[in-house]
Amino acid sequence: MSFRDYQKKVRAAQAGQDVDWSETASLPEAGPASTNSMNEGAAESRESPFRQHQKSVRSQLAASPVAASGIAPAIDDENPGAKEYRALLAVLHEDLRQLSDIHSHDARKPLKLEKAETYRAWVEGALEAGEQGAATQDQIVGEMLVWALDYGDYPYALRIATHMIANGVAMPERFKCSVSTFLADEVAKDALVNEAGVSLSILQHVSSLTADHDMHDEKRAKLHKALGRAYVDAADAYDPAADNAVAGGKHAWLDAALGKMKRALQLDKNAGVKKDIEKIERQLKELGRTPATDADGDEIEDQSDTGQDEEE
Repeated sequence: MSFRDYQKKVRAAQAGQDVDWSETASLPEAGPASTNSMNEGAAESRESPFRQHQKSVRSQLAASPVAASGIAPAIDDENPGAKEYRALLAVLHEDLRQLSDIHSHDARKPLKLEKAETYRAWVEGALEAGEQGAATQDQIVGEMLVWALDYGDYPYALRIATHMIANGVAMPERFKCSVSTFLADEVAKDALVNEAGVSLSILQHVSSLTADHDMHDEKRAKLHKALGRAYVDAADAYDPAADNAVAGGKHAWLDAALGKMKRALQLDKNAGVKKDIEKIERQLKELGRTPATDADGDEIEDQSDTGQDEEE
């Protein structure tokens, strides 16, 4: 079948027409039989644009309208995208098995980054379908959220998480938490370990995305703590002559930081922020200012250009 004929079938299926997909059997399929070859080297680089497009389209076809409950349905085996999903899922299981043989977490990161390209076209198709209100319970999409956070592609992880939260797509079965809890906890943890590795705009995005979703107080406290420290860093780097200087100056950043730290302490008395609070209050006194935040610590808008750059 030619690429043009395949595109005609895709358009017909998307229009709701019955399509015979049997003629596509000769097209390259990812599946258990091809697992070894797909895991050797950079698999995605050997795939043609046709094959990548095929994955993306079949991912979209696999999606179903999300119910009024807001929870995506399980994939229908009669769906034209189901065969592709099962085949890719088998490849993913083999990749996970190989990764489990590597004990070093850091050593797994570059491998996950490389292997993730095998699934990128599928994920992009799922995200596009999600924008149209269609989705399915998809372990591939959920696993790619986990991987993206592991190798530090936070903008990509946020795109996936936004899709999962909006369409009620659950985390892979081995995770016993919600998408919002997992996202908030992982990003906050990364930010507290490596403050320079997670930008303020990413932390603010995570906070906004998860604000209305239930999670344990300790998890939420950790995110407030990470935001508080990011605000302190912004205060330290504040340049009143900069074009993107925020109103209120350094005091505004410190005031916002203090609010976040106090909120973290409210949620978790063992959050480890008491010394942070003392330090921030001392800095505010040195500026001749009285702390003006309440314990909720309303967020200050990040007016820098870094968030825009990272989302592109």
